[in-house]
Order: sequence, then C-alpha cells, then structure tokens
Amino acid sequence: MLNRTEAGATAASRGWEIEPGSAAAMAQIGMIAASKPDEDASLMLMPIDFPHQSGENCQLNVFSPDRVEGIDVSTLDGMPGFLGGVQRVAADGDVALIGRWSAIGPDGGVVTVSATRATERFLTLNMTTTHPVDPPEQ
Repeated sequence: MLNRTEAGATAASRGWEIEPGSAAAMAQIGMIAASKPDEDASLMLMPIDFPHQSGENCQLNVFSPDRVEGIDVSTLDGMPGFLGGVQRVAADGDVALIGRWSAIGPDGGVVTVSATRATERFLTLNMTTTHPVDPPEQ
C-alpha cells in the first residue's frame, strides 16, 4: 500500500481529482479524498491512528450499475499469502457478495482486504494495514 505522501500524486497521475473543498482540514489529519465523477467513483486514503494500532486505510467506492454489474469479487481469492474468502448472500432477487482476506505483511503488519458488492450498483474495495503500538501514557 502506498503511503499517503505518495498516494496523492499517484492518484492525480491516474486521473483522480483530489477534492479541494476541505483540503486544509484533511491535510491536518493526513487524509486524501479524490473522485472520478464521470465514473461515479470515490477514493479515500486515511490514517489509522488508534491508541493500540497505527496504519493506513484505502477505500474505493463505485456507485454505477454500468461499472459494477457483473463484477465477481471472488476473483480476489488466491492472492498470495492471504487467507479468507467470499460469502454470497441472496434475498428477494438481489445478490450481495462480501470477500474478506487477511495476511501478515513483510514488515509484520496485518493487512486486510475486503470487497463488497451490494446488488448490481454498489462496490466497495477496502485495504488496511496496521501495526500494534504502545498506547500513550494517560
């Protein structure tokens, strides 16, 4: 996963529009938000700064039936080093797929990947890497 310093430049070079509205506030917490309005997609890169863990989170959301229909999140099964799988849930004619995988990264951090397709319109891909940290003294 890219660090946030590199991620903004990488996203912009790949056609993502960095959201300017609250850029100053987002920069203070180390967050980047971007969109591709013509593709109904958003991207958020956020720090994971909890008392017992730190890391990075990247989330991609797509809200377009034309782009989401037919995507099979199970194609992520078999990522080298990752364990997990896809759960398929069907009700009232709709099908939702959620895939959850995790691995230990080369630096010892936990890496999680989730892919959710809810109906034929919504897709979310999420990747997080975290490392345990000693909580601050209180």
